[in-house]
Amino acid sequence: MTDKYNAIREIINAQHNKICSVEFTKKDGSYRKMLVQPAATRTHCAGDKASESARKGSETRKERHPNLLNIFDMDRKHIRSFNMDTLIRITGSGKVLWEAADEAQESVA
Repeated sequence: MTDKYNAIREIINAQHNKICSVEFTKKDGSYRKMLVQPAATRTHCAGDKASESARKGSETRKERHPNLLNIFDMDRKHIRSFNMDTLIRITGSGKVLWEAADEAQESVA
């Protein structure tokens, strides 16, 4: 499972300043599509410009809940998180970068 989480993190972080979208199922079972900007996440909670308490909180959360990913929501202008286990699709630059169906096919092969 850790490989899956690392792969998702790498795909999203590779977008840097580009805006991409993540589609996932929320805890209540509803569908959500969020526009995100990975570079803004580092400014708010994980990078050098983030406060010390924000960085510590981000690291603690990552250790305790490796399935959750903090990301900057462009619509709400705030840090949000989503469960990578319920991720449906990541799109960026007009193409699908990751899709849950791809993962299912890889595990069968």
